[in-house]
Amino acid sequence: MICLGLLLQFPPGCSDSARKNAAEGDSFPLQMLDELSLISDRRPSLDGKTLLVNFWATWCAPCRREMPDLQRLSDGLDPERYAVIGISVDEDANLVREFLLQYQVRFPIYLDAGKRLAVERLGINSYPQTFIVSPAGVIAQRIDKPISWDPSRLGQTARTQGTDRFDSAQAEPGR
Repeated sequence: MICLGLLLQFPPGCSDSARKNAAEGDSFPLQMLDELSLISDRRPSLDGKTLLVNFWATWCAPCRREMPDLQRLSDGLDPERYAVIGISVDEDANLVREFLLQYQVRFPIYLDAGKRLAVERLGINSYPQTFIVSPAGVIAQRIDKPISWDPSRLGQTARTQGTDRFDSAQAEPGR
């Protein structure tokens, strides 16, 4: 009887350890961007675009190496079809701003200091993590390692759900 009471009070699947990691084919919670602080000057227009959403931190060495590549990628993509968005999990917004100035990062950056989106919703447990999100808001690709972001690599692999994929098999040497 006690066991039945415990099962009713704590049903299976409610613990943090049972949290599912977001995967290809899942919806990306774009509405949560409205709950995050925007570090950059402009709010991006996301409608009808393929998104590259990169989760990073200033204390993460691979993330720091990846940011200039992401800026070059952002500069090289058609802004009518694509948007690069960064989401920092740092606690200190001023530290993020200093980093963005030092590395001349101009694409939109949000702050997820409480990691509600990164950890609680998407199950991220290491950085950097990047999601390619279709114009319909579906995760087309999840990349869990730093890579060299080159616009010429977009679309080299198969199209998934109308979204270009990046060839993530070739991580940068030493990354």
